[in-house]
Amino acid sequence: MFPALVDTGAQESCIDASLAAELNLPIVEQATVAGADGSGVLDLYLAQIHVPALEFTVAGRFAGVHLAAGQQAHRALIGRTFLRWFSMRYEGRTGAVVLTSDPE
Repeated sequence: MFPALVDTGAQESCIDASLAAELNLPIVEQATVAGADGSGVLDLYLAQIHVPALEFTVAGRFAGVHLAAGQQAHRALIGRTFLRWFSMRYEGRTGAVVLTSDPE
């Protein structure tokens, strides 16, 4: 298991490039991707992200971003390609985020 960050501003879900290399994930193509620090060409890896607590898996192409190189603790970004299957509730007072598969 690897820690991931829910990023509601990210259109796509991404994986740390060093983790993808460590796991020997296949690079299937390259694409120009725009992020907070501008755009660049990144490798796209064929992978899947599974969240046991949600009993949900999303598979496909994930951009290899440089999270570990940027001193980030998480190894993946969970974007809208994953979140579109859920309803999300944020409790501002506690910081709790709840994802459910049933719309509320």
